[in-house]
Amino acid sequence: MGSPSARCHIVRMANCGACCVLKKMLPQIAAACICVLLCYCCLFTTPSRHVSLCGRFGAVFNRTYYPGLYVKGPWTQCTPLFVQEQLDTVKNVQCGTLDGIQLEIPQIEIHNRLPADMAYSVYLRAGKDYDLLWVFKMVRFLVAQLCATQTAEQIALTHFNEQDDHLTRALREYQVELNTGLEIMVTKWSKPVSTNSDIIDQFGKRALAEAERTALVAQEAKIKQQNHNTLRKNDGVNALKAAEAKSAQMVMTLALDAQLLREQKGAEAARIKGQTENLIQLEQAQASAEVKVKLADAMLEEMKRKAEGNEHLLTKEFIEWDRNNKLGSMNKVYYGPSVDKVFQPLHFGL
Repeated sequence: MGSPSARCHIVRMANCGACCVLKKMLPQIAAACICVLLCYCCLFTTPSRHVSLCGRFGAVFNRTYYPGLYVKGPWTQCTPLFVQEQLDTVKNVQCGTLDGIQLEIPQIEIHNRLPADMAYSVYLRAGKDYDLLWVFKMVRFLVAQLCATQTAEQIALTHFNEQDDHLTRALREYQVELNTGLEIMVTKWSKPVSTNSDIIDQFGKRALAEAERTALVAQEAKIKQQNHNTLRKNDGVNALKAAEAKSAQMVMTLALDAQLLREQKGAEAARIKGQTENLIQLEQAQASAEVKVKLADAMLEEMKRKAEGNEHLLTKEFIEWDRNNKLGSMNKVYYGPSVDKVFQPLHFGL
């Protein structure tokens, strides 16, 4: 372990070595500190969606620095300004109405934007807190003017939805008139409250009653409309049924007329056919009669000719020959007792 004197000697030796090392590194440490100090004093950055304006001893440089890293001189101060749409909220705005009711608007939201090319002039005129003058104070002033020309009922109930447009238009006209360059997008009021009466509650009750009455009227109108639609629908159905019945009747009438016409045409055709058949039968009968007459004439003529021929053929010899042939063709002949006289020649008185 060693004696105490030896341990003290070792500690003194270590301290001396550390002091020597520190003395050697002191220049590097000093140089690093100087570099950090110079960087802090001579470099600055402009954040995204901002522009920076720099000045020295109260004088503002006529230059706008957009997002990025820049070098600045000693004793130069730079201020970033937001140049995108931002939301400013004005709280507890007093509103004295035309009828003496004191209202308070819990908050009013103003959407606005500072264009980058107007940042220099705005900074020169109003500084970095330009919205305190041109937005917050002006909103309170314009709201007081709007409230002074309207009743509490108009502001809180009947014309409440119009107040946003009125304030937005008034703020825009103010910015244009002063050429501030500040763009007002839109404003939004919160529901006002009364500070010296319960008039807002009365308005609410009355509005509720009015809404209930309106809903009842709308319900009645809806029921009437439904009844009217039902009647119209029934009328339409009845009219459709009547039209269908009329159409069916017309179809039946047309069918009956067509059937009657067909029957009439059939009867006419049958009559014409009967007349034609009668004419044909008559003509056939006439032709048949003529044929029969002609046939009878021919038969008569033939009989006459046969009679004339027979007159020439009816001789004594022919009669004798014909009698013998007939007798010869008979199987049994009864001659009687005078057989000898049977075969005697015939005597004709010709």
